[in-house]
Amino acid sequence: MYYEHEFVDIWYEEIGEGPIILGVHGYRVNHLFIKNFVEPNINKNEFKRVYFDLPGMGKSKLKKHIPNADVMSDIIYSFVKDIIKKESFYICANSYGGYLSQTLVYKLKNQVKGVFFIAPVTIGVLKDRDIDAIKIEHEKIDYQGNNKEYYKDYLNTQAVVNELTWQAYQEDVIPGIIETDSKFAKEYRQGRGYGLTYEMDMKEDLNDIYGIVLFGRNDHIVGVQDGIKKLSNYRNSTVIVLNDAGHNIQLDQNEKTSELFKMYINKIKNNNK
Repeated sequence: MYYEHEFVDIWYEEIGEGPIILGVHGYRVNHLFIKNFVEPNINKNEFKRVYFDLPGMGKSKLKKHIPNADVMSDIIYSFVKDIIKKESFYICANSYGGYLSQTLVYKLKNQVKGVFFIAPVTIGVLKDRDIDAIKIEHEKIDYQGNNKEYYKDYLNTQAVVNELTWQAYQEDVIPGIIETDSKFAKEYRQGRGYGLTYEMDMKEDLNDIYGIVLFGRNDHIVGVQDGIKKLSNYRNSTVIVLNDAGHNIQLDQNEKTSELFKMYINKIKNNNK
């Protein structure tokens, strides 16, 4: 299905019935990155899931130039208001999707009841981030197969390099890279367009938002300490730093991430009894 907006036709799908989980993926991937994580870890008869492709990514079709994150966040806000309407919902998001989701929490704090953030961006502009990752030296192993042109990117984001994580990368990440509008992605990332102008304003205490926020000790894209500081207003949330995990935490540490997500899901179920 498509949601029509002035700037973009957003591709989305709705699955199931029950409390709503909104999946928001990161930059230069598509909805599969979140969907392939959520679906195996829930009882599909108990939740309604809403997945969508961010503008310029996946199957979403740009109609006008999106100059910056402020406009991007306004588009997502409109999408949520028109699709989810006034219903309460929960968020599962990663990376840049986590950054944009913080604007939903900020604008819709009475509707958003919980967040599960995986390696969320908390500072939009890369040069302003305090990257404190522990670097991992990978063994030289050849798992390239049919997607060898993406293997370097895989090594740059993964802390755990083996056949399982390479297979997951091919299923969860590469399809989104292929579908992304590369011209848009490059232009949008330039300058300060990637960051929100009101980033520093999102400091209001959010005691009613239950959440689990995950960071990877070996993540060289977002800073762990940045995240802990910036999300300190989510006072009912737990921040967890996983060892042997890069930016794609659920690929590096799938079992641990899945276990934590199931804890989050159980909390949602208890809240909705």
